[in-house]
Amino acid sequence: MVTGVVSLGLFALLSTMVLITPWSLSTGTAAGNSSIVVIGQHFFTDFLLPFELASILLLMAMVGAIILARRGVLARSIDAPTKQQPILTLAERPRELVSVASDKTSNLDDNRRA
Repeated sequence: MVTGVVSLGLFALLSTMVLITPWSLSTGTAAGNSSIVVIGQHFFTDFLLPFELASILLLMAMVGAIILARRGVLARSIDAPTKQQPILTLAERPRELVSVASDKTSNLDDNRRA
């Protein structure tokens, strides 16, 4: 229910912005007023707060993804501490070595022995 209300609110906001924005096409740009310069000026003046909030949100998402990826490793290291690890480091997840060639060669070796 809440997701629907938020989605409808966001849709209404975006629709309003599309309708009230003047979409006139300019034939040329003045010297020093290229679109990149204008976008940069808007980012660091008019839209500084939303720009910074978006960067903080992306940083939180990245940290959350790292924590979720390491969750199994951290739980195992808390349950059974086998060796002392330095502070502020995370244990590496053991990687399984999967090799098709090694399976075939072991089967060939077994066949040769028989």
